[in-house]
Amino acid sequence: LRMQGHTHRVPLCGSLCIAMTCIEDKCERSGLYSNSALDAGDTELSFSLGEKVPEGRMRGFTLAEVLITLGIIGIVAALTIPTLMQKFDERETVTGLKKTYSVLSQAYANIRSNEGLPKSWDVNSPDEFRDLFAKYLLNSKKCDANSGQECQSNVVKTLNSSSTTDYSRRIDHSSLILNDGSSLTFYYNASINPRNCDYFDDDGYSNYCDGMAIHVDVNGFKGPNVWGRDRFQFGMTSDKILPSGFPTSSSFNDNCKNGTNSTGTGCAAWVIYNENMDYLHCDDLSWDGKQKCD
Repeated sequence: LRMQGHTHRVPLCGSLCIAMTCIEDKCERSGLYSNSALDAGDTELSFSLGEKVPEGRMRGFTLAEVLITLGIIGIVAALTIPTLMQKFDERETVTGLKKTYSVLSQAYANIRSNEGLPKSWDVNSPDEFRDLFAKYLLNSKKCDANSGQECQSNVVKTLNSSSTTDYSRRIDHSSLILNDGSSLTFYYNASINPRNCDYFDDDGYSNYCDGMAIHVDVNGFKGPNVWGRDRFQFGMTSDKILPSGFPTSSSFNDNCKNGTNSTGTGCAAWVIYNENMDYLHCDDLSWDGKQKCD
């Protein structure tokens, strides 16, 4: 090895070595030589001070290689990030709906304890129905004409986009918003004596209050405001609040099971008890069979 007029013998590699010829700090590979050739003094290697000669020739990545790598990373990210974000949003919805259901159930238990059963309530309108619950929902805010748009989601679509309802024009609904941002819409149909909870609902529950229901929007006025995505329906009996689409119900099969081909109004029970929204991704789910997409 010759550096600035001096020859030095250094261990460069294994059985084969790379010969480099350097002129004014510019080096070229001049061939491969065996250790025995170097020992016999047949070959000289010259390179500038500080230059490393490894076993294999070292070099950096070319611009084309860097761009190709970045392109692959971008494609993988484009394919995986939307799915991950969707799963995160669905998990947030499941958590939010379960929390609101718990809050509603506790409020209803307190109402029954202090106000009696629905037939004894002094309630005759949607506003009075809402106001009764508001007494037992701490820090809730009533929605009225002066509340502004941020109090509730007025326009709601079905999951299959077959219809849109503007609840600001419905006289049988009244709303409030909870301190976590979720909104509750109280349905009260005075024409069918809703406080008489002696009906049998589609799920086979007795003492069903046919003219009263509660709609939950887990993120309030924010989008998408679609049944089965962020808005869910609950019914009432004389002693409990029930999520729509219960296991014995035809409501899940008719209004949720087919995902984006259904209205979405029968999905609440599935989300709460199975803790997923997989009906959005496959259409062969059932309460007594497959409860998650593959």
